[in-house]
Amino acid sequence: MKKIDKEKIILELNKHLDKFMRAMFAERLYYSKTFLQEIKSNIAYSYKVKEMFENLQENSAIEPKTLEHFILYKNLVNVSKKEQESDYLTKTVTGNAVVSSVSSLDYFIYQCLHTIFTHNENMINSLDLKLQYEQIKTLETVEEVKELSVSNFIEGLLFGSHDELFGKLENNYSIKNIKKIKDYKDFIFIAEIRNIIVHHDAKISVKFKSNMKKYKLNHEKYDFFDKNGYVSLSPDRIHWAIDTCIKFGLQLYLEFAKHFSLRAPELKKKYLLNINELCLELILKNQSEIAESVYNVVLGDKNNSELFFLFAINKALCMKRLNREDEMKEYLNSLKWDECKDIQYILAKHILLNEYDKATEYMDKVDLYVWNCGYQEWPLCLRFIKSDCFKEKYKEIYGIEFEKRIKDGTLSDEEIEEFIECWQKKDN
Repeated sequence: MKKIDKEKIILELNKHLDKFMRAMFAERLYYSKTFLQEIKSNIAYSYKVKEMFENLQENSAIEPKTLEHFILYKNLVNVSKKEQESDYLTKTVTGNAVVSSVSSLDYFIYQCLHTIFTHNENMINSLDLKLQYEQIKTLETVEEVKELSVSNFIEGLLFGSHDELFGKLENNYSIKNIKKIKDYKDFIFIAEIRNIIVHHDAKISVKFKSNMKKYKLNHEKYDFFDKNGYVSLSPDRIHWAIDTCIKFGLQLYLEFAKHFSLRAPELKKKYLLNINELCLELILKNQSEIAESVYNVVLGDKNNSELFFLFAINKALCMKRLNREDEMKEYLNSLKWDECKDIQYILAKHILLNEYDKATEYMDKVDLYVWNCGYQEWPLCLRFIKSDCFKEKYKEIYGIEFEKRIKDGTLSDEEIEEFIECWQKKDN
C-alpha cells in the first residue's frame, strides 16, 4: 500500500471548495430577486398578449375588413411575436439559473474526484481502465497517461446519474454517507429538473416521472411546474435551488475531507477552520440560513469537540441574524460553559446577548492583534466594535484609539504601494 498524500488532498479540496463558493456567490448575485421579479412581471404581460392573440386567431368571425382593422391585426401579430421571444427569454433565463447551479456543482465534484484519485495511487491502481492506442500514442510521459486515465474515469462516472455516481463512491471507494446528507434528495430533484430543461424543453417527461418514482420523490410538492407541466420558476424557487446546491456542495466537501483526515487531527482542524471561514462569509452575505445548516452538520459530529464552542457561537450568531433571538438565548444557555477553556467564546456569548459591559470585562484577555485583525472581520463583533463601551475599554487597555483597518475589498493606490514596499523589505 503506497502512502497517500492526505495533506495535499485536503489543501486542494479547500481550493476547489473556495472556487465553487465564489461561483455560487456570483450565481446568487446575478439572479437577484429584483432582476427575477422584473422577469416575472414580464411573464404576466406576455401571457396576457399571447392569450388575446390566440383567441383572435381561433375566432373565425373576426377578420380584418377595413384598413384600420388590418393595421391593428398586423400590430397584434408583431406584438405576439415579440412576446413569444420574451416568453422564451424568460424561460431561458430562469431555467439557466438551475442549469448553471448544477453545472457548477458538477465541476466542483469533478475537481474533488480528480484530486482524490490523482494523489492516491491505490485508487488509480484499482481503476478498471481500457485506454485505446489512439488515445495514448501522442502522450510522452507516465504522468500524462495517469492524467488521461483519471480524467476518462471521472468523466465516465459523471456521465450517468448523480445517484449512480454517489452509489459507486460509497460502494466501491469507501467514501460513505453521501446519500445520508440532509439535502441529498432535494439536490437529486434539482438535477432532474436540470435534465428536463436541457433535454425536454423544460417539460415533464416520461423518464422524469419514472425517476421521481425511483427516488421516491413527489415533484408536485416542490412547486416547480405550471398547469401544463412546464418548469415555471418563481424568484423564491430559483434561490432555493441555488441555495440547495450550495448546502449540498458544502456537505459533500465535509464528507470528502472527513474521509481523508481520519486519524489526522491537524488535517481535520484545517478543513473545519476552512469551512468556518466560508460560513462566516455566508453570514456576511445575508445567507445565515445556509451557514446554520452547515454548523448543524459539523456540531452533529461528536468528534469535532476541539472546535465545538467556535461552531456553537457562530451557530448562535446565525440565529441572531435570522431574528430568532429567544431561540438563540435558549441555545446559548443550554451549552456547558464550565467546559469552555477559551475566554474569547465567553466574551462572544456576552456580545450575542447584548451584554456589552460584561463583554468588556474580558477584553484585556484578548491579544491586540486579534482585535485589529480577526475581530474586525468576525460578523459577531461588527456592532460591538462600534460601541462607546468597547472604544473606551480598548483605549484604557492599549493606550490608543481603536481604528477599523480591515476594509471590505477596497484599497487606495497608496495603500497598495505601501504593502508592496513592506513585502519587498520582508523578502530582503
